[in-house]
Amino acid sequence: MARVLLTRPAPLASPLALRLEQAGYSVEIAPLLEMEILSFACPILPSEKSVVALTSRLSLLALENRRDEIAPFLDRPCYCVGAQTAADATAFGFRDVRTGGDGDGESLAAHICRQEEGAIKILHIGGVDIVPAFPAAFAQESFPYTLWPVYKAQAVQAFPPNLEESLQNGRLDAALFFSPRTAQTYVDLALKAGLGSCCTRVAAIGLSEAVCAPLKALSWSSVLCAKAPTEKAAVSCLFHFLPLA
Repeated sequence: MARVLLTRPAPLASPLALRLEQAGYSVEIAPLLEMEILSFACPILPSEKSVVALTSRLSLLALENRRDEIAPFLDRPCYCVGAQTAADATAFGFRDVRTGGDGDGESLAAHICRQEEGAIKILHIGGVDIVPAFPAAFAQESFPYTLWPVYKAQAVQAFPPNLEESLQNGRLDAALFFSPRTAQTYVDLALKAGLGSCCTRVAAIGLSEAVCAPLKALSWSSVLCAKAPTEKAAVSCLFHFLPLA
């Protein structure tokens, strides 16, 4: 049975693992980023003149016990980076959920700028570490932008024991990577542990070219890029490259 490594944070890895297991794959979860929920208060913005931007599903998980703070914004347009984030936002309670762009933050920002007027305020609910191009896109078009950091993703300092053992014993056939930071963390830890050569039998599948770039520092059997920066496209890439009989 083909064995697939999932490296994303546990709250996002578990539903994907179930989907892959139902498809017939064996799955190993080894999160390389640990999520810390932050307690910063929601910025004071006039909700009727604001729109919400979500660039990570982790933001909604971090807000699960803080619904009273986000309640004034639930009727406002909520722009999401992809279809899965949009589905999560709808389930959370946002009533005007929208998607746009090519499934990445920078193109989502460009889409918002095209759809909204410059007087509208952008409330970006996300993590502490964001891609600079996202707020820069709003600054370029003179949109007021505010980040509400609700979580922090910390890189682990070493591979989990289960992952080290699987690499040493050649048990993995493919590994999925969903962010440049996770990919770079994997490369750094593999080299630190002297396990870089253990990847030669593993296919690395990245969400985008930006995710694949750091992975190329190691020798994999293949480095494959999803056709679109979405979970669905990454899974389709896996199914195509590693089909089950």
